[in-house]
Amino acid sequence: MRGIVRWLRPEYQVARGKVRARPKEEQIEAELAVPAGEAPALPKEDADLVAVLRSTLRAVGKPIEPNAIAIKFREGRKGTKRIERGLQLLAAAGVVRRTDAGWFLPTDGAS
Repeated sequence: MRGIVRWLRPEYQVARGKVRARPKEEQIEAELAVPAGEAPALPKEDADLVAVLRSTLRAVGKPIEPNAIAIKFREGRKGTKRIERGLQLLAAAGVVRRTDAGWFLPTDGAS
């Protein structure tokens, strides 16, 4: 550190600190990628959960069991019951269907 003070709100803070503010520097934004191997967490809200499940089923493109979906998330198999609940909510709304092979998202326009 060279003793440089970087103000978040110079017009407000400089008046209090009685220090000359440095000219504003350009802020650079970068997209942060999720590190490989780090799975996303299951959403806590039902609405978010069913949206994630619907997009997951769309990406898989074939029937899949809830435990196979669960391992794609940080909670692993512990999240299977929540995933089953989300799939049942989607089934009640007529968005997904279940066969002996697992849950799937119909491609006949019913989704």
